[in-house]
Amino acid sequence: MPHRMQTLSRRAAIGATVALALSSAPALAAGGGKKLTGATFRTTAPSGWSVKAKAKSGEHLFALASPGAKVDGVGVPSAGGVGITILEHRASLLAKQLKRKSLPSSPVAVFDAVVGTPTAATGVQPSGAVTRTTYEGSPAAKGAFTYTYQQRTIVQTDLVVLRKGRVFFLEADTDSAQAAAGATALAHVKSAWRWR
Repeated sequence: MPHRMQTLSRRAAIGATVALALSSAPALAAGGGKKLTGATFRTTAPSGWSVKAKAKSGEHLFALASPGAKVDGVGVPSAGGVGITILEHRASLLAKQLKRKSLPSSPVAVFDAVVGTPTAATGVQPSGAVTRTTYEGSPAAKGAFTYTYQQRTIVQTDLVVLRKGRVFFLEADTDSAQAAAGATALAHVKSAWRWR
């Protein structure tokens, strides 16, 4: 599989939406495992984490940051922190942004079309092939990348889920030294996940 991530802006079709939402969304109160509710799912943030939320035109975006961390416009947390991005997107709107009539039926193909790393990232390396999986009974694809960003080694883990005309992105970004904390936080979000 050709590695297109270095030439794509992060989340090529939705990067502008994510950046705008992250910069303009108000922070929600941290603490107590903040409940996150999208159009067709609900989950909780880890206790004590800050959350920015934005809903617009069939999209729900949540940007989570570990205590003391801030997440930048591409979802990468400040040094030593963990960032998680959750995005629910209507498949038809995403296809339109990709200038296609419809999205591929394969979650791996959707992953390849829309998941990327920051344009300022260098030395992007996939941590193995993007693989097909299932998530809560729905077709999905997962992959991970390591790269240098702002003189830091970043580990990015992505999950793309296709369900009932919607596409869901779950992503964790951490410094390499915090990769285990990122995996634990993402596991928390996934374990609390329920379809509505």
